[in-house]
Amino acid sequence: MKPNPGDNKRGFLRRVATTLIALVVVAASLAVAPAAFAGGDKSYQYTFNFVNGESISGTSSDNVAFLRDAGGRSADNPTGMDIHISCSDEFPGGWGEKDGPEQGVDTAWQVESYTINKMKNGKVDKTCGDAFVPAVDPDLDPPAIDIEKYVNDDDADSPTGPRVDVGDAVNFTYLVTNTGGVALRDVVVTDSILGAVTCPETNMAVGASMWCTPMSTTVDNAGQYTNEADVVAIARLTPGAPPVINKGHGYSFTFVNGITINGTNDSNTVFVAGAGGRSADNPTGMDMHVSCSDKFPGGWGEKDGPEQGVDTAWQVASFTINKYKDGRVDKTCGDTFAQVDTEVSDNDPVNYIADNTPEPPRFECESTTVNGVPVLSWTDDPDVATYAIFRNGTWLTRTKANTYTDHAAPAGVKVTYQVRAIGHDGTKSDKVDCGMLTPPEPPRFECELTTVNGVPVLSWTDDPEAASYAIFRNGDWVVRTKSTSFTDFGAPAGVTLSYQIRPIGHDGTKGDFIDCGTIAIGS
Repeated sequence: MKPNPGDNKRGFLRRVATTLIALVVVAASLAVAPAAFAGGDKSYQYTFNFVNGESISGTSSDNVAFLRDAGGRSADNPTGMDIHISCSDEFPGGWGEKDGPEQGVDTAWQVESYTINKMKNGKVDKTCGDAFVPAVDPDLDPPAIDIEKYVNDDDADSPTGPRVDVGDAVNFTYLVTNTGGVALRDVVVTDSILGAVTCPETNMAVGASMWCTPMSTTVDNAGQYTNEADVVAIARLTPGAPPVINKGHGYSFTFVNGITINGTNDSNTVFVAGAGGRSADNPTGMDMHVSCSDKFPGGWGEKDGPEQGVDTAWQVASFTINKYKDGRVDKTCGDTFAQVDTEVSDNDPVNYIADNTPEPPRFECESTTVNGVPVLSWTDDPDVATYAIFRNGTWLTRTKANTYTDHAAPAGVKVTYQVRAIGHDGTKSDKVDCGMLTPPEPPRFECELTTVNGVPVLSWTDDPEAASYAIFRNGDWVVRTKSTSFTDFGAPAGVTLSYQIRPIGHDGTKGDFIDCGTIAIGS
């Protein structure tokens, strides 16, 4: 239910329930156009830009306005909120001090920037405004990348891996995934044996994956082999998020060496043991001023470190400082002086063994359809432990039987099947081709329902693919017929009846239920 525009208690009641503290960095300048003046001896103009992309402008004769199209946790379903449009509310961090938006309540409506003009006799009497960088997600995953290298389609992280005949080729494939919370660029993949690997992309969004170009080599000698793939990429670090406390200062400093240090302190100066000095690997420790009275011009401290010429490896790239009161941001400040990049990397080994022992016994395989469903069968061999089934080159399952029915095969499209034998010692044969087939689609047709002398009569178009038709009344099977019509002399009177027909193909394939309609039979 939307709040009453006159209910100024809404902010207080919602603040009681607030538990989420959003963290923000104050931007250096404003770029907000003020609202058009509506006239009158005294009024307030306002423009609010929110982090969800919405912008609301207006005028008010009072210093509190009710914004019906704002407020709440969703940008698409605003609950409405009071907002203070006097310059006495500075919206620290994008949240209202006297009225909304409210942290933890109006999470989709954090103020990104605002302008307020107090008008008197048609002229601007007082103006104020600010701009804020949207809050940094404290749960954002750090940058990370993953590579998986496969040999002959096996992950083979541990020996022995797949068996390869001496003189045969081994094939390597590479899967790269951005597993962190930051976009990556300059992605490079290298094989420890074969060198540079070509990949389709050099930039990767969060969660993106890609297969790089396969590589292969020939095994010249018997024995155990191990090699690996390496991937490196560059991530751009984002400003950190200070920890939340009930009272005091929370801070986050990202330095040009790529190190981020977060912490809290009761006073406005803290000694950071893991920072300072000319080397990122051997910090000497330094005092840091964590009050907004120190703006760290150019990344150097005005009141306390880092000190230019002394802490050369610890110049501040970006910082955020929050002063907390009762668990809420009372004052916030920050700035970004330099973009900081960091390298991420990963590697993954593969193992395979080469020898001249024979492969598991070869066998013959064939495929057919039974009731429209593909069925594979092959000659069995006691030296084979299991068989791996592939459809169109994609692995489906393993089975110990020498037959497999593919109930999930797509209808109406060509499919190919292969079977690979796996010996009791884990050795794998080549894939054996079982042939190509096209599972038939069930026949389709149209059906209509009418009555003749009060008796339901069904009729439908014939389909040469259908051998017969199954009739259903109210979901219950009634009869099967080869005809294209059916008169239901056994239909009960005084009830509403619905009819469906299912075609049955010459090979036993059962089609979908076709609705013929609903009819009411008089008593």
